[in-house]
Amino acid sequence: MGDSIKNPALDPRIANMTAVEFISNLLRVLLGLAFIIGSLAFFFILILGGIEWITSGGDKVKVDDARRKVTNALIGLVLLFSVFAIANLVDFVFGVNITSFNLDFLNL
Repeated sequence: MGDSIKNPALDPRIANMTAVEFISNLLRVLLGLAFIIGSLAFFFILILGGIEWITSGGDKVKVDDARRKVTNALIGLVLLFSVFAIANLVDFVFGVNITSFNLDFLNL
C-alpha cells in the first residue's frame, strides 16, 4: 500500500493517528468536557439560586423558586458525579474502561 497523505499543519501526534484512534480520543475528550460543562452549570445555577434566595425579600414565591433552583443544582451535581462513580466502578469491577473509548474493533 502507498504512503498516506498527511497534513503538515497538524501536530504530529494527530497527523499520525488512524481515524479510529482519532475518534476514540475525540470521544474521551468530549466526555471530559461534558463533565467540566456540567460542573460549571451546577456552580452558576447554585450561585444564581443563592442570589435569588438572598434578594427574595421574604416573598414566599421567590424563596420557593430560589430553593427549587438550589435543589435542582444539587441533584444535577449528584447525578453528574454518580455517572462518574459508576463508570469508575464498572472499570474496577469488570475491567471495562468506559471513559476511554477503544474502537479497535472497527479496524478492518
